[in-house]
Amino acid sequence: MTDRATNSEGRECPNRHILVVDDEQAIRGLARRILNSKGYRVTTCKSGAQAVDAYAKLGDRVDLVILDMLMPDMNGVETLRLLKQADPNVRAILCSAYVPDFTGKSIADEGFVGFIAKPFEMDALLMLTERNLK
Repeated sequence: MTDRATNSEGRECPNRHILVVDDEQAIRGLARRILNSKGYRVTTCKSGAQAVDAYAKLGDRVDLVILDMLMPDMNGVETLRLLKQADPNVRAILCSAYVPDFTGKSIADEGFVGFIAKPFEMDALLMLTERNLK
């Protein structure tokens, strides 16, 4: 692994660390491959609870969280609330197969910096990631 990542325009940027949280192994693997292909370091978690533990250990080394909405133990909103207790500046993108209805609230109102629909395309994931890094 190099210590520099290359963004979608081919420019070098500092190597960044992304935490990908999804209960589906295929989605975690796809996101890891896409992000690794551009030099990002990736940690994956299969549940919200696992993500909270990983974030507690990694702390400020995580530049962005990509968080599934529907998971068995806690959903993406609940997970983000716990992450924000540990770090109010955490940046998270919501990833879901459907557009969630927050009954009058927006994704931003819930604390997310962006949204990507599943299944996502490589270019869309990379562009959203680059735009929302700390």
